[in-house]
Formats: sequence, structure tokens, C-alpha cells
Amino acid sequence: MPTLVCYGDSLTAKEKDANGDRRLTSRIRDNMPNWVVINAGIPNGTSRDGIERFQEDVLFHKPDIVTILFGTKDAMSPQQ
Repeated sequence: MPTLVCYGDSLTAKEKDANGDRRLTSRIRDNMPNWVVINAGIPNGTSRDGIERFQEDVLFHKPDIVTILFGTKDAMSPQQ
């Protein structure tokens, strides 16, 4: 099966919101039943964290496609 890695910060990490509604990764997974969809989002992750864990959290899975969503924490904490 082809593999998709959803890579990012807390916006990627959450499978459901406070109301129980599906978020990014779970929606993709539901709409791509013939794919392995891996959620590699980390709450409070920054772009710098993402660079450090790219090999282990993304390339390790040998994905066919990768989504990358970082920047929210970076924008809130520009000194990092």
C-alpha cells in the first residue's frame, strides 16, 4: 500500500477537535482507504523540532507523499 505521512505540529497531531469532529489526518485517512496514513504531528512542535525529527518521523516510513504543516507555534514564539 502507498504511504502518506502527515507531518507537523499540534494542528496535525490532533485527530479530533473539542467537539469530536475529525481533523486533518483522520479526514485524509477516511478518504484514502487504500493508503497507510501516518500521523506524525507533535503538539507544541516548532519548525526547528521538525527539522530534528524528519529522518525518524518521516523518512523512516519511506512515504510516497508527505504533508507538512508547521508555523503556528513559531509565529506565537518568534524568539525560538
